[in-house]
Amino acid sequence: MLLDLSYLSYPLPPDIQRLYEAGDFARMERVIRLRLDDPRVPEALKARLRVQTELAYEILRAYPYTQAQMLEILQSHVKDFEEEELETLRDDGTLDWRYVNGEVRFKNNALSGLVYRPLCHCAGTPHRRQSVTNVMACTPQSPRSPLRKYSGMFVTVRYGGMKR
Repeated sequence: MLLDLSYLSYPLPPDIQRLYEAGDFARMERVIRLRLDDPRVPEALKARLRVQTELAYEILRAYPYTQAQMLEILQSHVKDFEEEELETLRDDGTLDWRYVNGEVRFKNNALSGLVYRPLCHCAGTPHRRQSVTNVMACTPQSPRSPLRKYSGMFVTVRYGGMKR
């Protein structure tokens, strides 16, 4: 469906704006449906509400993982990953999340944002490794390095590293 994004300049009604910002998309959809069915609502506002419905749908698609699902994903990729580490990654903004219908949801690319593929200098010229496995042999490590090796891959995090 092609959307006319020029209607984004039309302000949302305050109640719908509050629902959107709070992440209460189910209620927002019900309220929008009522407004779209109301013959007194101007066509420009109806067009804006249709655009808002599509934007909310895209947010729902972009944030599919619950906290439990994200913890399971990270534990399957990072050895000895604990729930406190998930909370730290969430609190410092490393993992992108938002409230969706009253529940914390994580973005669909959260894991790929943690995996870091450093430049490799083992062949004399810098190049990206095709795999994150076995990078230890050709990546200089220092005590200050944000890289940590987990199950054959490196994970970089902004808060200084996870325990091994």
